[in-house]
Amino acid sequence: LIAEMTSPPLSRIIEVLNHESINLFAEHLLKEVGLLLKNSGTTASGVEVLYEFLEDAGINMTGLFIEDGSGMSPMNAVTSRGLAGILLFMKNRAGNFSWFLNSLPDAGREGTLKSSFKDPAFVSNLRAKSGSMTRVRSYAGYFKTNSGNEMAFSIIINNFSGPSQRIISDIEEIVLETILQR
Repeated sequence: LIAEMTSPPLSRIIEVLNHESINLFAEHLLKEVGLLLKNSGTTASGVEVLYEFLEDAGINMTGLFIEDGSGMSPMNAVTSRGLAGILLFMKNRAGNFSWFLNSLPDAGREGTLKSSFKDPAFVSNLRAKSGSMTRVRSYAGYFKTNSGNEMAFSIIINNFSGPSQRIISDIEEIVLETILQR
């Protein structure tokens, strides 16, 4: 034996993946799911497993197209409704929700949200995954309103022009208005 390495637990891998948006981790996890459930560690088998999961979970798959695990293929498409459906499934029906929630960066403090959602209303109240490509910005996650309602949200802005910081500020404003409503 020259070397031996034990993998971190899946909860830790997903936390790093979601905090830092490590596309290689996402791609590898999709292939691993394909290997475990379809006996084929390919992207195609992983996508097949993912589609089956989404269908079994009752997620609205209209407008959903998955070509890879990272989400970087221009052939991918997702809707805010689909993402919100996944978030609600995770909150209400999936096991280990606390692991999933902890995998999402805390607004204004961690990962890809460290430099955004800085208003005190977001801190320790909003956890979300960001997504970005050229002319695309998105956020999906959870927060609690001032009136105590727990919310799942997904906002995707496609084909915008101008600085991305303006789009991010507009998204923050929409979420802040929702949090502050009584």
